[in-house]
Amino acid sequence: MPELPEVETIRRDLQNKILDKEISQVEVKKESAIKNEIEKFKQVLSGESFSDLNREAKLLVFDIEDSDQVILSHLRMTGKYVYDSGTETEFPTKHTGVIITFENKDKLYFDDIRTFGYMQIVTEKQKEDILSKKLGIEPLTDSFTLENFQRVLENRRTNIKNLLTNQQAIAGIGNIYADEICFESKIKPDRKVPTLEDNEIEELYENIEQVLQKAIDYRGTTFRDYIDTAGESGNFKKELKVYNREEKPCYDCKTLINKVKLSGRGTHFCSNCQQ
Repeated sequence: MPELPEVETIRRDLQNKILDKEISQVEVKKESAIKNEIEKFKQVLSGESFSDLNREAKLLVFDIEDSDQVILSHLRMTGKYVYDSGTETEFPTKHTGVIITFENKDKLYFDDIRTFGYMQIVTEKQKEDILSKKLGIEPLTDSFTLENFQRVLENRRTNIKNLLTNQQAIAGIGNIYADEICFESKIKPDRKVPTLEDNEIEELYENIEQVLQKAIDYRGTTFRDYIDTAGESGNFKKELKVYNREEKPCYDCKTLINKVKLSGRGTHFCSNCQQ
């Protein structure tokens, strides 16, 4: 599933390509790709343009020019956006759900193999209601301070990995980066939150932002499905220290990396480096 770094990579790419271009045609190839009536979806977008593209955790937010409506889009497991400026491309595919054609004939494809991702037109008020109910504090924003992070940890009895991947507590972190953050912090993912010392909390806080920022710099992580808007894979896979490295030696101490199930999630750690 694309996490914060992958969605931010897509946002940055698309922001340089789709803004202020008039939409000449909207095709909905799969009804499951949108959460609106097809005709309403097409009517709202046709003849309009996108004025901005933002991100809230793993959600993309497309602002529509001179409108109180926006598109919220979640990629879920296998969703992707690919921009085609007339070069040779494999898109559309049988998994393409939406095709947006701009006045200059460039196309934006929303493609999703497992069909859990979506595009949804909502009002600004509906957007604010959705975001306020579903999302916690977000790393790499002004609200992600050490003080606010400490507040999130208060009265929590769960393990640290569950907390990191709880979108209502901390928004944007998934399985890959939770494992990497725990490794860089030298904390076992199954440690209970109340057992963390003050210095460990500070280390965890700092590594959340450092790991996520580095992953953005490397344009995300690709194992199977994730690609950027040009159809290219992310480059952070080669930087991973523990995730997907079970039975391989730790880069720091040569102990073999463990993989266990933690609350149903495959979880990777070094039993020697992490305490």
